[in-house]
Amino acid sequence: MLNDFEIVTSERKRGHRSGIEVVEGEIVGNSVIKKDESGNNQLIEAVADNFDKIIDLAASIVEIQNMKVKANTYIAELEEKRKMLEIETDSYVKKMNAKTNSTINQVEIIRCMMQDYYMNGNGKLSSEEFSKIIQGLISKIGVADE
Repeated sequence: MLNDFEIVTSERKRGHRSGIEVVEGEIVGNSVIKKDESGNNQLIEAVADNFDKIIDLAASIVEIQNMKVKANTYIAELEEKRKMLEIETDSYVKKMNAKTNSTINQVEIIRCMMQDYYMNGNGKLSSEEFSKIIQGLISKIGVADE
């Protein structure tokens, strides 16, 4: 807007009409504006000639932005699924560790009983009777292969 007018020197007349100072000057067109106008015309013509390409480019940009939003949404969903899978995996590992520890404890009890039998109980029970007792115990507590 500053370049819309060219400033030229003018003479002021000090005549007063009703307390208003009168300034006489002339408005001169700016040569820079004329160059800009021809440039603007070229720009407008270039835009008009390539408007289809501009619209296609804008449509491509919008499509890319939509794809980015969809990708971010999908990434967020995958992150949630990963977290849920991690929680399920931790739960499963804890469950299996508890089951394994329980089985190990049960087998250790049976081992101790067998050790006691072989050290102290040779005359009180036969090996077959003790074997039946141990097999019954194993089947009741579920130590056998599953």
